[in-house]
Amino acid sequence: MNIVKLNQFIEPKMCKKFAWGVNDCNTLILEYLDFMLGTETLKIAYKKYNTKAGAITFQKNYFQKVSDKCEELGLLVINPVQAQHGDILIKHDQKWDMCHLCIGTKFISIDETIGINATSILDFNFFDKAYRLPI
Repeated sequence: MNIVKLNQFIEPKMCKKFAWGVNDCNTLILEYLDFMLGTETLKIAYKKYNTKAGAITFQKNYFQKVSDKCEELGLLVINPVQAQHGDILIKHDQKWDMCHLCIGTKFISIDETIGINATSILDFNFFDKAYRLPI
């Protein structure tokens, strides 16, 4: 993992406010994939919903979760306990994937009340899946 490039992605995002369809966990990871891989996945979800209900409807209509997109792009599926800097951590929900970016023993996530922040990982087994970029 290119730590410098990872930091270039994360640093400008810290403390940004939450916004459905613009700055939520899905758009964070899709934008990360674009930044690291040169893809254009963010356009899938960007500004396509602006409420929680809209996000649920979008996910239902889109028929693809972020984990499916990771696999489609050739990211390596790894055990969450093996996650390291730059890996994508997924917690499945009935409605969608809750997506996070691993930075060692912390993860970058987006909370509706505080926006983008780093949170300590107490147990990597909490996550259902993890993906590693093919870089």
